[in-house]
Amino acid sequence: MSIKLAPIPPRTNWTEIQVPRLESLPPETSNIGTPGVVPRDLVFALAAGSAGAAASLALLRPGMKFHSDAHQNGAMQCIFGHGDAPCDCIKGRFHRLKFGHDLLDPGEVFKMNTEHYGGALKGLVAWLGHLFADSFSAEGLPFPGLPRLRKLLDVENFPNYHEYRQLMTIKGRDLVGAALVELLIKTYFKLEGVITKIETPEQSTRVQAIRFFSHSFCAAGGLLIPAVTGPAATSVNYPSVLIAGRSLWNLAKLSRNDELAISSRQRALSVNDRLLERLNLEIEASHSEHLAAHENILASNRILILKNRRTLAAETKFIKRGQ
Repeated sequence: MSIKLAPIPPRTNWTEIQVPRLESLPPETSNIGTPGVVPRDLVFALAAGSAGAAASLALLRPGMKFHSDAHQNGAMQCIFGHGDAPCDCIKGRFHRLKFGHDLLDPGEVFKMNTEHYGGALKGLVAWLGHLFADSFSAEGLPFPGLPRLRKLLDVENFPNYHEYRQLMTIKGRDLVGAALVELLIKTYFKLEGVITKIETPEQSTRVQAIRFFSHSFCAAGGLLIPAVTGPAATSVNYPSVLIAGRSLWNLAKLSRNDELAISSRQRALSVNDRLLERLNLEIEASHSEHLAAHENILASNRILILKNRRTLAAETKFIKRGQ
């Protein structure tokens, strides 16, 4: 005879619980998966900034020669609007600060240039060429807006000429130095990407930090290097100052963004912890329920097996008697 035992129920099939995915949490941050600033980055920043400052200093004399040629060479006078240019109608040390050389005030000489060069467009192009050549002089161009501020203040001796020349002008050679620093930064990350096969996002803390330090070193070099070579070459590299300031602002935004990203991930982890705790409790309860069910089934099956065993024993006894 066959023994029919009660079936033991299978384990419960657990369905996947949906939990927040860390990689999809807002706000997004470019710092996930990208390396942080390492010591060699700071060494590079110092080298790049020094190279930019040295390039600016090296262009001092060639720039002065270029500016001189723009005044004296007939062909260059035509190209760069020098000679009898209306914006040079005032002479003397502060002539650029007094009239016609403010990048934010082209209207000051617009009518004069239009009449002198025979057209508005020709006059504008000649004026911009004139300012470009002047930016490579030892003095450079007055900081945009400074001439108008001087007029509003109506102070004859403001600023001191040496302070003005060293600290309140924009120089073409400084622009070249800042451009060199940017070129070196892009080359640095390009080569690193080729070697490591890891591309560092432009808007990452590492890139912005290196850009900030590189241009800060470049601007500092423009003030410190001339202390050795001579005060006449002292200059504030405003292009580098502006780029460094922008990078510092970006670093602040990235830091704030990362704080929000970390906060959202911590909240998600807290939700995950609560889900795991609930899941563990449910698993323990489920195991207890299943264990009790299994014990009841096994007990009933044991009784059935014993009963059948007794039946088999009795049948065996009768069979032996029949023999």
